[in-house]
Amino acid sequence: MKPKQTIQKDGFALLTLRNDLRDEMTLSQYGAGLYDLKIEGISVTHAPKDYGEYAKSSGYHGKFVGPIAGRLEKGKIEVNGETWVLPLNENGNSLHSASLCFAYKPFAFLPFEEKDSLGVKFFASFQGSENYPADLDAYILYRLSKKEHRLQIEMGATPSLDAPINLTTHLYWNLGENSVYPMHLKLKETLTGLYDAALLPKGFAKPTPALDFREGKAVGLDANSPSLAPVYGYDHAFLVEEGEDQAVLTGNLFKMKIVTSAPGFQIYADNYPLKDTIMTDGQPDHRGAAITFEPVSRMDRPFLCPAKQTFKRTVTYAFERREARP
Repeated sequence: MKPKQTIQKDGFALLTLRNDLRDEMTLSQYGAGLYDLKIEGISVTHAPKDYGEYAKSSGYHGKFVGPIAGRLEKGKIEVNGETWVLPLNENGNSLHSASLCFAYKPFAFLPFEEKDSLGVKFFASFQGSENYPADLDAYILYRLSKKEHRLQIEMGATPSLDAPINLTTHLYWNLGENSVYPMHLKLKETLTGLYDAALLPKGFAKPTPALDFREGKAVGLDANSPSLAPVYGYDHAFLVEEGEDQAVLTGNLFKMKIVTSAPGFQIYADNYPLKDTIMTDGQPDHRGAAITFEPVSRMDRPFLCPAKQTFKRTVTYAFERREARP
């Protein structure tokens, strides 16, 4: 099945693939991202509608993030006794690798069709620099099932040197609705992240009541709890048990079940919406409009990938159509 290809701002391609279930994904060559995903013709993701705004978005909407997702204090990370210092972009720290981030790089692409799925593989090579000495061959692969409402994303990178790698996909989900706050979220969580005033990770602890989704509750129930401070709303790492349905988000229209090979998710509930930006649902962005489930590594432990070995991570989203909340 050949994808529909359109050329957008600065000559970068958007690729659209559709299955017989009326599921459709539109992928961006710039940032190797998912611009829009429709299930049964309904958009379930959230991103700036204008492609130029999507491409430069500071919210990383739908983009491939690496080589290091997350925040590094003063950009510093120790690698075999040496200190690498990544570029800085947030209050003297490095968020999502700053100017090195894959989200702002062009990728080559190769569409494919398999027996049970269709998809696109994006790939690029990055030369090492003073900030990040390792050369990297990186890829991200999107598979849309032909027979089920399911999207699988596989991402990987192979460094020329021992190198810290933490890859993620920064998709925002709204399941076709105006707010995720009324939606029911259940997590197979074990520990939740601790943060300082600069939102730098400071380890993990057992979930407090506001961060406890083990039995499930509305996303917005405790989103304004003072106990979340210094974080404003939800922007926390949640470590999860292995197995199926590690995260389940249920709205009026759809239930979404998520499983990842990563240790956990960084969950962010759109605390800082993009001002005066119309999103793919036709509405202005606003607080609580969408939520992320970014697969991530533990930032309190070493995450070095050995030289010439491939770091690999997967995340799968499965959808069920429904008509009422639990």
